[in-house]
Amino acid sequence: KVVVGHVLTCEAIPDTHLHVCQVDCGEHGTFQICCGADNVHAGGKFPAALVGATVYATAKEAYIPVVDFDASIFSSLTTDEQVNKKFSLVLKAVNKLSTMFDGCAIMFRNAEELECSDNVNAFYLNLIKHFSNMPNVFIFALSSTGAMAVPLIVKEHDFFATTIGIEYPNLAVREKLFEASIKKENIDIADDVSINRLAKETFGETPITIAYIVKEAHLYSLRQEHEQVTYKDFSETILKLSAGESSRKMTEKEKRITAYHEAGHVIAGYFGNPEYILSRVEISPRIESLGLTVPEYDENKLHYTRDDYEMLIIDFLGGLAAEEVVYGIHGSGVSSDLQHATAFAANLVRIYGMHEDFGLMVVLSGITDSEATKSLAEKYIKEILNNLHAKTKDIIQKKRPYLDALTEALVEKEVVLGTEIEEIFKKVALEIGDKELTFNHSTSEK
Repeated sequence: KVVVGHVLTCEAIPDTHLHVCQVDCGEHGTFQICCGADNVHAGGKFPAALVGATVYATAKEAYIPVVDFDASIFSSLTTDEQVNKKFSLVLKAVNKLSTMFDGCAIMFRNAEELECSDNVNAFYLNLIKHFSNMPNVFIFALSSTGAMAVPLIVKEHDFFATTIGIEYPNLAVREKLFEASIKKENIDIADDVSINRLAKETFGETPITIAYIVKEAHLYSLRQEHEQVTYKDFSETILKLSAGESSRKMTEKEKRITAYHEAGHVIAGYFGNPEYILSRVEISPRIESLGLTVPEYDENKLHYTRDDYEMLIIDFLGGLAAEEVVYGIHGSGVSSDLQHATAFAANLVRIYGMHEDFGLMVVLSGITDSEATKSLAEKYIKEILNNLHAKTKDIIQKKRPYLDALTEALVEKEVVLGTEIEEIFKKVALEIGDKELTFNHSTSEK
């Protein structure tokens, strides 16, 4: 039931990518067809699927319109009149779209913010009952974290039985997204820009965010009067999204302390973890911190051992250890690092059963959470942190020449990219006669 159709007329629908076409299908008659193909035109001949035809398509080729709501606006429904009015608006929109297209989706974002009052429950219940027998209408309640958040009333009536985890684009997909966005925006990129490196630095980002990064990096390069968009333009844009813009100037004393702190993270990570890869280190004050060290981790790695977690803890303790080695004390800037290190140590003991003395036991609320058990867990958590703290300080002390050299580079330049670390370390190794230094994991890009 798929025939050759001759397009007699083709008129664009304003403000959409769609066209309304009159299509001559020969002995089967002439039909009005709404088409979204960008190559359709009057006079052309294209495949036309008649009513009842089975057309196989991949997920990429099947698109349906989405009625998108911020679910928090429904939490204010307090009367039957408000519920009915809101319901009629949604009903009208969905009915219209489901007849124009092959289907329709209703998306409620930020569903976890709903208070699920009686009126809100009634709204959801009416909506789902109305569309439950329409196979081409799909209803989603999406939480801000990207996973399905189903309101209580929906669970009680078994309308949603599945929690759907939404995976973010993997490395290969992110590379293609960057390539497509750069081509679409017709951006001239510098030789130091690696698509692979940008994809690695945007783990967990969505297609929309990647397209935004490309546009913003272009605008940033124009403000810097760059002839081409450089890797630093992209890197600054990516960091601005996660940590905010550079906020203020530090004093020379603050700058040097921060430089030693961030350099400490690099030294601890580089010399304490064979898999450590550095993307960028900087001492520009931002909303979230005075400095940043941006390492890369293998996103495809699914299995972690105790050694893996201990190397991560050493990485987090690197800044604190560097301050203590250089100044004898550490400052308040280590708070976030200590929180991360403590969380990993606690997981080793309380969740993963990786402490030989605590044993193969998980601390469960109301079952294995007695005061004695919690006290013992805390003892072993402190033990792990103290032992790894000593190990981290030992690394920093033994690699002090590398720490000092990287600190000076940071004080001078404020931003040092992963590709520059190798040159700094090579120079130090030559000066001190270190023949054991290797670079198999020092930079994020060949």
